Amino acid sequence: MTESRSVSFQLNWEPNGFQSPYFLAREDGFYEAEGLEVEFVEGHGSPFAAERAARGDSDIALAGASAVLAKQSEGLEPLAVAAVTQKTPAAVYTLRDVFGEELSEPEQLAGRTVAPSATKTRILTAQLLENADIRDEVDLLDVDPHTHHRVQHKVIDGTVDAAVGVVTNGIEIGREHDRTADELPIGDYLDIYGMTLVTGPEFADENPDAIRSFLRATARGWAAATRDP
Repeated sequence: MTESRSVSFQLNWEPNGFQSPYFLAREDGFYEAEGLEVEFVEGHGSPFAAERAARGDSDIALAGASAVLAKQSEGLEPLAVAAVTQKTPAAVYTLRDVFGEELSEPEQLAGRTVAPSATKTRILTAQLLENADIRDEVDLLDVDPHTHHRVQHKVIDGTVDAAVGVVTNGIEIGREHDRTADELPIGDYLDIYGMTLVTGPEFADENPDAIRSFLRATARGWAAATRDP
């Protein structure tokens, strides 16, 4: 029997539904079938994950494409080996009784206060507003160090007009509080990949077979999760 190769996998965030294909691939033995023993590491955002991969602190990481580009602009070399989702899952969301109308177009954010949940989502929102030619008309707040949980409460109590997180954040708070929520998917307006699988140049050069094995097993996990969410 071939000895298993240990691979560290840096998540972009704490475990959540968006990561289910990877956990399923591990649970159903897809990684094991490829000769891999995958250690999952809880994350603190896509920039954090991309940087860890670039520095070689993690073998493979899950990170948004915008975070990969941001880290490259800082002189690091995170290498995206797969585009997992074709568009960013980031979304502007609000509650209709807070916003005063249904949110369906970026231009409606003019004159509003918007709170982003993370550095990556703030960058994407700034570009969305720039493209809509309303960047100077929107109070786009700095990132709250207490993450998306605090941001959601700001929308719920009306402290801000809208927040930025990922698709489903608005639906979640709407259901929880029995209020009508609206979401504006940023991926419908910005042509940028969503989540990517990232490694460092050195690991890629020295372990191409391990990366291919990880991608094959992960693809099986995505297929299984899609068939039976």
